[in-house]
This record gives sequence, C-alpha cells and structure tokens, in this order.
Amino acid sequence: MYTSRSLNRILVPQILLILISGLLFNGCAIYYPQTTDIPLIKEKKELRVDGGISLFPAINGTVSYGLTDKIAVQLSGNLMPGAAHYSNPLFQYLINGAVGYYKYNPTNNWTKELYVGIGNGYSTVYDYTYHSGTLLGNYQVYYVQGNIGRRGIKHKFFEYAFGLKLGLMNSHFAVQDVYDLGSPSNGLYTLKTGHIFNKLIGFIEPAFSIKLGSDRLMFNIKPSFCYMKQISNNIDQFTNEYTHYDNHYNYPYLPFGIGFSLNYRFSK
Repeated sequence: MYTSRSLNRILVPQILLILISGLLFNGCAIYYPQTTDIPLIKEKKELRVDGGISLFPAINGTVSYGLTDKIAVQLSGNLMPGAAHYSNPLFQYLINGAVGYYKYNPTNNWTKELYVGIGNGYSTVYDYTYHSGTLLGNYQVYYVQGNIGRRGIKHKFFEYAFGLKLGLMNSHFAVQDVYDLGSPSNGLYTLKTGHIFNKLIGFIEPAFSIKLGSDRLMFNIKPSFCYMKQISNNIDQFTNEYTHYDNHYNYPYLPFGIGFSLNYRFSK
C-alpha cells in the first residue's frame, strides 16, 4: 500500500523532471501554452495588470479592463528571446487582443467570463526534424476562452480561477538551412533547399490561476496545458527529397507551461 511519503517520492521527481525539461526545450517548439492572466473582472473601470515570466523562458504580460458593467477588453503578449548563433536567430513572440463578456455575483464572489480574441505570432525552431534545419515563420490565432473563478475566499487576499481556450492557428512556415551528408568521396555537408507550407491547426488550452497577496498586489501562479491537431496542410513549394516526411510532420509544440507573475488591481 502506498503511503503519502511513498507517493511523494514517486510524484515529486516526476514533477521536477517536467519542469526542468521545459527549460531544455527552449527553441524546440513553435508554440507553448500561454500564461495569460485570468482577470475575473468585477466592475466597470477595473484595471488589472499582470507581468512576469514563464518556464521556457519567456517574458509575458496581460492588461485587462472593465469597459462597461458587462464588457471587458484584454491585451496580452509574450516574448521568448533565444540563441542567436544560428544563421536564423531563435526568436518567438505572440500578441493577442480580445473582447469579452463578464458577470460577477456579489453573493458568492464568483465571476464568469467569455472572451473572443485574435493574435499574431512569429517563431523559429532549430533542428525541427532529424535533419538539421530551421523552421521559421508567422502565424495567426483565433480563439474563444471561457473563464470561471472566485475572488475574496474567506478573506480578500486569495483568488483561484480556471480557463478553457479553444482556437485555430493559421500558420505560414518555411524550412531553411537543411543539411544532408555529401558524397562519400568528400564527406562534406551539402545545403538543401527547404520548402514553404501552410497549416491550419486546432488547439485546446486549459489554464489555471492562483493568486495570493494583498488587496491590490498579488502573486500569480499560472499552470497551463495545450493539445494541438493538424486540420489541413497546403504546400507552396517543395524542392528536396523529404516531401513525404515533412508533408505529414506535425509542428513541435510544448504540452505544459507555467508562469509566475505579479498582478496589480486598479479600481475606480
């Protein structure tokens, strides 16, 4: 029979392995779960500003504002600088804008939110297949996200929330700097011309938020997850022998993310 101590011995190393592996994947994925704040807007003119870092590592921030008693707007983004010693320096960013409907219940302090948003991003990935090479390009995301959470539990310095995002990614990526072994006589590497292709991808992202702190300034922990599935693929150009493999290759993405940030609430 497992005891709590034995379960901790099993689970803690696995959790640490997941967290550490995330740091090692920097530059190996075109997309990772977003750590956008779940604001739980309560009233008109309430402004919440959230800024911090995520695991992989990236800088991220969110600004949410109660435009009316029912309508809120949100702007979020992240930036992941990467290694610059490749011919195409690794670099990623994503900027999202959304408008949503929120409803706050003062009786039990529950807030429900529904956002519709769009975003634009850019990403580079080195060695994206078993061939050396760089996958780079831009993409657009279209999504709807539902949030539910509670603020002021027993005291006003604790909040928790859950969000679920459903969306589409319309991507335009190219493969560059693909090398293969040259002839046996010289043993050199020969540059192979890459290709350009577009993919339509569906994704789902569950996310959590736990805030602790004072009435206005809080520490925010944001674990998030992601699953992506290719819907369609349109090849624009193909000039190397890896046609079949790349045509069916799914973009590399990370299934787990976590962010740490400071969240400040301005109210009227």
